[in-house]
Parts: sequence; C-alpha cells; structure tokens
Amino acid sequence: MNLAPRLTLVVKAAADPLLTAQPLRQVIAGIRPDVPVTRFRTVDEVFSDSVSTPRSTMWLLFSFAALALLLSSVGIYAVVAYTVAQRKREIGIRMALGARAHDILRGILSRSLIVTSVGLGMGLAGALAATRVLRSLLFQITATDTVTFVAMPVILLAVSLIATYVPARRAARVDPAITVRYE
Repeated sequence: MNLAPRLTLVVKAAADPLLTAQPLRQVIAGIRPDVPVTRFRTVDEVFSDSVSTPRSTMWLLFSFAALALLLSSVGIYAVVAYTVAQRKREIGIRMALGARAHDILRGILSRSLIVTSVGLGMGLAGALAATRVLRSLLFQITATDTVTFVAMPVILLAVSLIATYVPARRAARVDPAITVRYE
C-alpha cells in the first residue's frame, strides 16, 4: 500500500492533548508499525500556524502605515514651516496694517486645510482603485472597510492641522516691526 508522505489524524479527546499523545502512538504502532508518528498538535496550534502568514503581513502593513503617517506629519510640518518662513515679510506687513493674530492663524490653517482636503480626496480615490489589488493581502477586514475609509482621512486631517498649527502660531506671534526691518 502506498501512503501519502503526510497524513493528518484528528482526534477529539476530553483529556489534555499532551497526555493522549503516547497512548495514540502505541495504538497507531500496533495497527501500522511502519507509519511514523512525528508530532502532535492541538487544533489551536494548527489554526495559529494557518493564519500566521496573513497576520504577519497585516502587522507589516500596519507598521508601514504607521511609518507613513509619521513621515507625512513630519513632511507637512516641514513644508508649512518653510512656507510660513518664506511669507514672514508678508505676514509682518499684514500685521502692521492691522491684521490680528487669529486672522493670520486662521488664514494659514485654512490654506493647509484646502491642500490637505485635495490630497485626501486624491488619496481616497487611489485607495478605492487599489482595493482590487490589495484584497488578497487583507486579513479579517474587507477591502472597502468603512472604518478605515472614514478613520484614516480624519486622522490624516488631524495630523495635518496639528502639524500646521505650530508654525502658524509662531507666524501669528511675529513682531511686525522686527520682521519688516530685517527683510
């Protein structure tokens, strides 16, 4: 008789699976001494092994997403800080002509909000287009998960506003006399 190189036997036992291993080895050896019994595993171990690759992929993608969020927030901060620094003279003149600090702050935040909203719209369109490709890589989540498609734009919008707020607040505190004099 030609046996498959690998055979799985599933046994339901009321006792501890590790305690039933030796008696099962003896029963199998009594029936077919030429069949080697290599290892015993619980159903939980078999299940864990079967989902370990998708789970690893999920954690890898999560790590990349967290890194992308960090890099995007640093990038947004750097771009806004540079833009505000380039507009320092303009902001100083506006404040010298009577613009209030909260008007400057609101103007910078609103421009950032517009740019971020356009970027989020394009990103959501790209994400929806990519769902067909990524569907096979997802584990325990649908490709068009509502929570993901709502939570991520909200998180990115919040990160953008926070990253914009610091340089905008600094620009709103500028002394117009000093700014106009040195520029």
